[in-house]
This record gives sequence, structure tokens and C-alpha cells, in this order.
Amino acid sequence: MGMIGYYTLGKIGQREIWLPEDDICCKNCDASYTDNMNRPKCPVLNRIIFDKNARYEDCPVEITGEIRGMRKEK
Repeated sequence: MGMIGYYTLGKIGQREIWLPEDDICCKNCDASYTDNMNRPKCPVLNRIIFDKNARYEDCPVEITGEIRGMRKEK
């Protein structure tokens, strides 16, 4: 796995969430956490995350389009 070249900005209200290279999913969201039963959870939606590699339809993170770093041209 290589180094991360840039981060994509998402927001929940005024809180900034920086997601690596457009990989916008629960496993990369710093709002998510693991509860005392070792279950991944979303504190904003107050529920268990069953697929950490997904972004759910009702995800509250608003993607702004702003990036930090350098996006490689394809």
C-alpha cells in the first residue's frame, strides 16, 4: 500500500472530516468509533456500522469537494 497523496474534505456541521484519496467510507471517518462490545458505530446516526467499507445513503458527512494535497491526474 502506498502513501496517501491527498485527502478529501467532508463536514458534519462545522466538524471537518478528512478522508484519504476519495475513499469515502465509514472505516476512514474519524467520527466512527468502536463501542465497549467491539462493534463499529456511527455516533451521529447512533447505530452499528455493519459494513465499514461502505458509505450509507443517510451518511451525514457532506463532501465539499475540497482536497488537501496533490491529486494525481489519470
